Amino acid sequence: MAIVRICNTTDPVDLRVLNDYLMNHNLNRLHIKSHHPLACFLLCVYSEFNWMDRHGGFKVHNIKAWMLRAELSENDTDILLRKCISLELTDPCTRAQYFTECFWTNHQDVTVDHRHSLHSIMHKDVHQDKIYN
Repeated sequence: MAIVRICNTTDPVDLRVLNDYLMNHNLNRLHIKSHHPLACFLLCVYSEFNWMDRHGGFKVHNIKAWMLRAELSENDTDILLRKCISLELTDPCTRAQYFTECFWTNHQDVTVDHRHSLHSIMHKDVHQDKIYN
């Protein structure tokens, strides 16, 4: 079963909202009521990818291994992880959202194999889910 379908069961988010977010990478474009449900949906996605636990803890080794497979250099990977894993945030959903926003903001200057990019994986999953619904 697709990750989007799994997460939309446990942490529902309007697929139009998710698609807008994936296309524009800008949470501020969305209605404020969409922010927290989307953040919890992202937490679910990262939990399914085994990048985070449901309490907001990051599984750095797994994230780093994925980034290296996506052909980010080890140096770029370490920089992204240091910047994007916030220790100050305590809400698990907010931590997932912050990681996503930070990754997208700081990822733009980094060359990556796009077949493995966070955006392409989630975007592909959303479109597959639309086909099956």
